[in-house]
Amino acid sequence: MPPEAPAGRTLLLDARQVASLLELGDVIAAVQAVFRAHGEGLVPPSAILGYPVTAGGFHIKAAALSAPSPRFTVKLNSNFPENGRRFGLPTIQGTITLFDGANGFPLAVMDSIEITIQRTAAATAVAAKWLAREDAATITICGCGAQ
Repeated sequence: MPPEAPAGRTLLLDARQVASLLELGDVIAAVQAVFRAHGEGLVPPSAILGYPVTAGGFHIKAAALSAPSPRFTVKLNSNFPENGRRFGLPTIQGTITLFDGANGFPLAVMDSIEITIQRTAAATAVAAKWLAREDAATITICGCGAQ
């Protein structure tokens, strides 16, 4: 559980803090629960906006949950493929902001990289659990970049 911000204050978590708070098993369970809720029609469709710029681009992804407490979240990531070579920076950088869905208060602003990495791994684990044959003994994983 992340530390709670004082009443009326937004919690700010850098990449190190986010990484120290996440457990992959918990992320897998959360992703599986949201996939199930989506399949049952209990989660509204997410929204995506892309915005290209000269050296890269930005993408904004938004989603909401209504139970047990209403929450709305927005992930804003930049994608600049030449960052490593030109500036020594990661290609993808960004933040995730979590809001109270009942009153709009920003509950937390978090670095997005560790959440994105673990969410991607968790989605793969859930897919393998439910889509692989029971007698499967081999897995092939195709990816790109650092992941």
